[in-house]
Amino acid sequence: VSYQEFPDATDYGWTFTGSCEGGRAEFFEKDFVEHGVVKLDFYYSTGTVKTVLDHPRQGVTQLFAKGEALSFNLYRAILQNPRHHTGKRYRRRA
Repeated sequence: VSYQEFPDATDYGWTFTGSCEGGRAEFFEKDFVEHGVVKLDFYYSTGTVKTVLDHPRQGVTQLFAKGEALSFNLYRAILQNPRHHTGKRYRRRA
């Protein structure tokens, strides 16, 4: 995945919290009124995005999108609303 194909999360109000050069990942956080603090990990080497948030009924969950399922438009939608429903992301309990 070309790192340049995806928008910078900080342009959408996310705070950069660190990176992992070996894993080619960047980490961000953002406080949403309706979701609380959401964590976002972007693995640009594999084209994977993970969000960790507190779901009102399911508790803390992780949502993933990767590979062909993660388009520029989907990534932008996730940056704007981390609970964006697409049917292409999968969930794991944290």
